[in-house]
Amino acid sequence: MKKKMIILIAVIMIILIAGSYSVFTTSSASSIGVAMLKSSSVYLNENKLEISTLHYNNTIYVPLIDICNVFSLEIKYEKGKYINLIPSGNKKKITSKKHALRGNNKTVGIYNNDVSIRFEGINSYLESIKYNSTIFVPLVYFAEEYNRNVEWDQHAGVIKIQDNLQKHIGMVNSEFLTEQELNYFYIPSIKMLENIKYTDNNNKKIDLELKRKEAINIIVERKIINQKLKEYNLKLNSGDAAAFNSKLDEIVKLNKGINAIRDVASEYSSTFSQMARVFKEDFMRDKFKELLFTDIKITDEQISKYYQENPNISLRPKRVRIKQIMLKNAYNEDGSVDISAKDEKKKKIEGILKQIESGEDFNIVMEKNTEDPNYTKHPEGYIIDYNSTTDKLGKAAFSLNVGQISEVVESFSGLHILKLEEIIPEEKLSVNEASAYIRRRLENTEIEKRWNELLEKWKDDSEIVIK
Repeated sequence: MKKKMIILIAVIMIILIAGSYSVFTTSSASSIGVAMLKSSSVYLNENKLEISTLHYNNTIYVPLIDICNVFSLEIKYEKGKYINLIPSGNKKKITSKKHALRGNNKTVGIYNNDVSIRFEGINSYLESIKYNSTIFVPLVYFAEEYNRNVEWDQHAGVIKIQDNLQKHIGMVNSEFLTEQELNYFYIPSIKMLENIKYTDNNNKKIDLELKRKEAINIIVERKIINQKLKEYNLKLNSGDAAAFNSKLDEIVKLNKGINAIRDVASEYSSTFSQMARVFKEDFMRDKFKELLFTDIKITDEQISKYYQENPNISLRPKRVRIKQIMLKNAYNEDGSVDISAKDEKKKKIEGILKQIESGEDFNIVMEKNTEDPNYTKHPEGYIIDYNSTTDKLGKAAFSLNVGQISEVVESFSGLHILKLEEIIPEEKLSVNEASAYIRRRLENTEIEKRWNELLEKWKDDSEIVIK
């Protein structure tokens, strides 16, 4: 039950942010709009800042170099493509003009910035722009990374960046648990109850309290795990960051871009930055498990026993072999699909389908037109197992007869035309053929068992106080 709940929350949390002030809604920097430098008074808590503001498409932008000075961040350049922002631990101001952090005002106009910004190695998806050759970033989304709220009094011309003070709901080993941490998991879970028609309010109160206890248990465990990560001095290395950023990119693309995520997620009272932190914690937890349990070894005897006791595990399910013509989606800088480019590709692939339907050879048309990046690695097509029917491509493939051509199928990665080449029936695997899968399954089972035992011990050894 607990595992199912966490998985559901993870799915819901793909769309997270609280947009307290709708005036900060962002727009693509390539769209038409009027940009105005304004002399707004900007305050960090009660301290006035010497910082200019740029108002563009209903969004407040500030110079990257200035806001980094405000938050004591060091700016590092990686491979000429990324700007990585790292806490510097001192108040020394950044004065470098390298890479047009602050321009010379000779070039006038708004430009898309081609340099991506990362916070401590993690993608931020900030839609930075250049104005008069100076890099500007959206203030509200920059501030949320450091748990700050931004308020704008348009009439007074005052912008306030304030600490997001949170109510403490308890402690774990002298470290506070906050209401914000709780709500990240609690709010999605109680929304699951909205479709239930209660005839007794007491039953609803019981369910709400149960959901709250479950959410508290989750944040207590996460707090303890994070404390252990610090104790073991485990951090993201460059390889980890690349793998994690790849996962974040996939989430953003699946949800039609960062702006779509932020627009939809306001009801969950959280932020994209918080979502990224939670996913990063999950990533580090899995790495922690691997390091803790490297001694787990599964013997051939265990594999053989499992094979004998689980006859269904040795069945390879029905599979199909398909070929495809694929036209890839084009993406905007924020990760959203380029709609105009997609419309053009849809017209093109519909024309390709008509060519095939009129009798042209599928293989020849595929070779001329496909944009499948793995086409040369799979000249005879792809093998898809029955579990793939959960996605659009799998469902389309399993609905075809041998030699049949599909209609245009849309996936998150592009547009496809499929041809079914072969149906591979279910078959019995030998113990040797099934051994790799069984070994992984047994290893994962043992890792989870020992992890849960260790986590319970850590909880027993911790001082936990809940208000």
